[in-house]
Amino acid sequence: MSQKDPENKDILDPSFNFSDFLIQTTDGRLRWLATIPGMISIGFFVYLICTDKSGALYFPLHIEANAAFWLIGIATIVWVALAIVNWIACFRKRNNIRQ
Repeated sequence: MSQKDPENKDILDPSFNFSDFLIQTTDGRLRWLATIPGMISIGFFVYLICTDKSGALYFPLHIEANAAFWLIGIATIVWVALAIVNWIACFRKRNNIRQ
C-alpha cells in the first residue's frame, strides 16, 4: 500500500487533505453505510410531512416543528446523495473490472 495512494491514505497522515477525503467518501466503499441512514432519514422525513411538520427532535438538542423539518430534510438530501454517488462508483468499478 503506497502512502501516496489517496484511496488508502490514513487520516492521520500529515499529507491527508480535503481531496483525499472526497476520494475516500465517494469511491464506492461507503455505499451501505450511506444507504441505511438515507432510508431512515427518508422515512422520518415522510413522517414529518404526514404529521403536518409537527414533529420534534429531543436528542442531542431539543428542536421542534419547522426547524426539525428542515434539519431532517437536509440530512436526508446529504445521506441520499452520498449513497447514490457511492453506488454509482461501485457499479463503475465492477464494470471496469469485468472488461
